[in-house]
Amino acid sequence: MSKCFQSLLASELEAFLTFTIGLGHSYKRKCYTLRSFDRYVAEHHRSGRRLDMGSLINGWLAEFPARKSITVATHLTPIRQFCLFRRRFDPKAFVPERGWPQASRRCTFLPVVLSSSQVAKLIRYTHELRDLPLRRRGFRLLICILYSCGLRLGEALRLHIADVHWQQRSFFIRLSKGRSRWVPFHADVGKELRKYLRDRQRYVAPRPESYLLCHGDGSAYSVFGASRAISGLMRRAGLKPPKGRIGPRPHDLRHAFARERLRRWYQSGADLQKRLPYLSVYLGHLNLLGTEHYLKASPDLLALASNRMAARFRRGHS
Repeated sequence: MSKCFQSLLASELEAFLTFTIGLGHSYKRKCYTLRSFDRYVAEHHRSGRRLDMGSLINGWLAEFPARKSITVATHLTPIRQFCLFRRRFDPKAFVPERGWPQASRRCTFLPVVLSSSQVAKLIRYTHELRDLPLRRRGFRLLICILYSCGLRLGEALRLHIADVHWQQRSFFIRLSKGRSRWVPFHADVGKELRKYLRDRQRYVAPRPESYLLCHGDGSAYSVFGASRAISGLMRRAGLKPPKGRIGPRPHDLRHAFARERLRRWYQSGADLQKRLPYLSVYLGHLNLLGTEHYLKASPDLLALASNRMAARFRRGHS
């Protein structure tokens, strides 16, 4: 750990990590944030000058102006905890207040809504995944579930064998965002699921309480690890640039599901006012306000809506 940090805060950061890990907390992901802050301090703090933690934290956050407010808050959490740790030894040590800095709450991010052909290409690239065949089959099924059922990534990864109900052809989602719900799946997803379970039996016993999507030792995939793997597949499939945070995200598969459902309703002439509450329940939202975030207009949807309006107008004047 002595090579983990290089700034004048190195010894304090190391002591903080040792203290936190000793309490039994997993600090692997937040360690990356602390290292990023440490590199910034090493590059921007001049030796011999008074340490101004407030300015250093502000400068470090300002290096990524495109970050959303929730991302800023997530990155600031371990820094604030570190500052609180420093105050144990220095009562005058700077500690950022909760909600500091006041980041804009306006989100300008627009999801990349993948087409069905792009998702099919992404699924084909799962065959290029290294490691065990169970991983390749598992991520193929995971992408199918995310796109066909609109589940959140964490919801899909938390599914147990017992949560698959074949008679109802549904998944039971346990307490996600404070609510549980049933999510039906298509017969094609059922076929993929059966293929995966046959392969899974070679590695993991099919106990009802075991995770549906898992490693060869039966442990669940982490959200962070699965997200990185899907992002890597998106890069290989040419859906995302080789570097950077631009392009589609794994969560955009949920956006693609909602948009595709809306498109099919438009094509079939369904009453959207009656159907949208069903979509809201299916996605696990409390009301339509949460669902609106997933219903972004696109040229094809606008064309379908325009044609539908024109047809009704002609019928009204015929």
